[in-house]
Amino acid sequence: MKKFVIKTILFFIFSLICLGILEYSARSVPNPYKYKQNYMDEKTNTDSLQVLILGNSHNYYGINPQWMKKKAFNLANTSQTIFYDEIFLHRYVNKCPNLKYVVCEIAYFSPYEKRYGDKSEWYRIMYYQIYMNCRFHSFFSKYNWELAYNRFSREKIKIAWHLKHKKLDCNEYGFGLNHSIEYRKAYNDSADAKNRVDVNTFQPNEYDYVLATNTLLSMAKICKDNNAKMLLITTPVTPLFYYFTNKQQLNTMYNMANEVMKQYPQTVIFKDFMRDDRFNEKDFYDADHLNKEFGAKKFTKIIENCVE
Repeated sequence: MKKFVIKTILFFIFSLICLGILEYSARSVPNPYKYKQNYMDEKTNTDSLQVLILGNSHNYYGINPQWMKKKAFNLANTSQTIFYDEIFLHRYVNKCPNLKYVVCEIAYFSPYEKRYGDKSEWYRIMYYQIYMNCRFHSFFSKYNWELAYNRFSREKIKIAWHLKHKKLDCNEYGFGLNHSIEYRKAYNDSADAKNRVDVNTFQPNEYDYVLATNTLLSMAKICKDNNAKMLLITTPVTPLFYYFTNKQQLNTMYNMANEVMKQYPQTVIFKDFMRDDRFNEKDFYDADHLNKEFGAKKFTKIIENCVE
């Protein structure tokens, strides 16, 4: 019996060591979350930062600071909610003494998005918890372990052990590199456009709306208190995407923007680019994202003119 207990304990310890090695391997793979956290924690980067770009994938793949004259960094990420935007703005604004503009996105889904994102993308909460110090869940929860997301962790372990090659998904300025024109969706694909709209259309919820509006108001106040302008934007979408939108939800989005401008008229600048006719078929990656070769370059130049 004693030998059995000892063997069981040794097996348990061995298993923990193996899991620890696998977890460490998965975490060692470069990713945008880790890179952006490290960049913003470096004083030499934030001291000269003039423009901070927040938001979700529309800004992540749509604004490339490399093409801007002012020192800028893209802190946006795929499916990043405005609640994470507020956390990062609050965390870093005092570390950026030369900050002039904060670029924030208000999207079609912003009025009713959940605080930490869609449940189907729970693994993104894990990325924020592990790599960006947004610790809202227990150490023992699935949100604290790469191995909990088996699909991606296996790939990362292969990469860490040099079985596969992996490049960082963003450039040195935080701009996303994956939306290439080479892999773009068909511009007139109504099924794709409708699907993109449907997954971002929600039942009206007053609680979510008030929470989201108050979050934007909080961000505007942070900007005001730190003598920075808040450039609140919508990003370009295809005509088909706009056609399929729920106009009640769309109007709610605009009401949010108007409320923030009304309360902080000297701080907030609102620019609506959803139906901007300067964008055409060659600029899009899919129904609501720009491609990196043409669309992002054009949009970045437009944003640059807004922060001059």
